[in-house]
Amino acid sequence: MKHYYVTVKDGARTGWLLGPFATHEAALERVEDVRKYVCDHDDRAWFYAFGTSSLTTDREPPAGKLNERFADMTRWTLAALRRAEYGLEELCYEQDEANECWNILREVRAAIAKAKL
Repeated sequence: MKHYYVTVKDGARTGWLLGPFATHEAALERVEDVRKYVCDHDDRAWFYAFGTSSLTTDREPPAGKLNERFADMTRWTLAALRRAEYGLEELCYEQDEANECWNILREVRAAIAKAKL
């Protein structure tokens, strides 16, 4: 079975940072998040190449090195988005559906759906 990862390359070295994902698209969606995180924590990371790689194996695929960190971030982000959703619902209550408040609430709900792993 094929598994996809967000990876980093530094010369001949490859780091399998986040994954496995079931699809290449899912891994691609996380490349910029991983790049930003690594660059915020390693001054040399600006010179690294970030992208995706796949691994085909019938065994249990290895976990990405940053999986636990990103799971923690996702839980915190999801909790914050849910609090924002609740507050926005209160603000939008009894307002016209065309009001900008409802558009922002829809964006928050879309972000919540995307944040769920």
